[in-house]
Amino acid sequence: MNRNYELTYAQLERFLKKLGYIRRDVKTKFRVYEHPVGSLIAIREFPDSAPVNSFHRAIVETDLRNFTLGELPHPRAVKPRESPAKPAPRTATAATERTAPKTKHPSQT
Repeated sequence: MNRNYELTYAQLERFLKKLGYIRRDVKTKFRVYEHPVGSLIAIREFPDSAPVNSFHRAIVETDLRNFTLGELPHPRAVKPRESPAKPAPRTATAATERTAPKTKHPSQT
């Protein structure tokens, strides 16, 4: 498996839902996704945090291409839900610039 492409099953599911796929509940160990245009993707059940198997990735990519629904994104383009980005800490300079009162130059009085 290509280590540069570690899209997880949770990220794949979010992407497919964004494209309009609906996950069908089945009583087997498969995830079945159906699109209104007729596309049907069935892949074996894996933990959400596991990287997508290369065979499953190929199945999804082929189906997306055949139905011209889009392309599978690079994993960096799909942001994980578990770790939201934290805002950068404010520096002392930025804080003082906002709170410092503006004074007029003596020539403006």
